Amino acid sequence: MKKVGLSLSFGAALLMGAAIAGDKDRDKTSAEDPRPGPEIDRICFGRSINGWKNVNGYGDAVLLQKGVNDWYLVEVSSHCRARDFKFAQTIGLESRPGGGCLTDNDYILVEGTNRFKNRCYIKSIREWNDDLPDEDEEDE
Repeated sequence: MKKVGLSLSFGAALLMGAAIAGDKDRDKTSAEDPRPGPEIDRICFGRSINGWKNVNGYGDAVLLQKGVNDWYLVEVSSHCRARDFKFAQTIGLESRPGGGCLTDNDYILVEGTNRFKNRCYIKSIREWNDDLPDEDEEDE
């Protein structure tokens, strides 16, 4: 019984340490970061997403690329994290039938290296200016 209690205590300590470490990567707000633009109601892709990438400081979001230089910050539900997109092998879109456009309330499907698939609910979509520098990156 002591081994089980020790394991649980050690596990709890690890979780607390992860929570404390996560505080320094707290999500940014648009007041602190000039790159997010106005919120939009949809992204209409021709056939597919041209690319995606993580963005520092936005734990529950991913950048999606449409065309050559059109980037959009897509905020997803909290059970989908940046690491899901960082290690994604493929991502897909699940949108309303006949729409051809991605809106809030749709889903991004993420498949990782372990073949685990995650369905990420889209909470909001914002335009993104990738040419503006992140103030935190300039200070480093």
